[in-house]
Amino acid sequence: MRNLLIVLVLVMASPAVADDVTRRITVVGQGSVEVVPDMATVSMGVITEAKTGAAAMAQNSDTLAGVMKQLTEAGGGGARRADQQSVAFAAVGQQPVQQHGAT
Repeated sequence: MRNLLIVLVLVMASPAVADDVTRRITVVGQGSVEVVPDMATVSMGVITEAKTGAAAMAQNSDTLAGVMKQLTEAGGGGARRADQQSVAFAAVGQQPVQQHGAT
């Protein structure tokens, strides 16, 4: 009888019995943060067409300067001109379209 009791104790302590136990970790939480934004990204473009490249460039520069001024003023002084930057510029010439058979 004593041997049977020892066998039962060993069987009950075996890993097979421990595998039937479900282990869980449950975490519940909530959080929020409110701060004033310190950065904004704005993508925009200015397109100008003129008879010459120099005229288009001058008109484009004036238009963009006005846009940048409005952007700075809209930011309530927070959008300093020193913090603004251009990342791309392209000038593309246009050629007149020729009709087939024209010389």
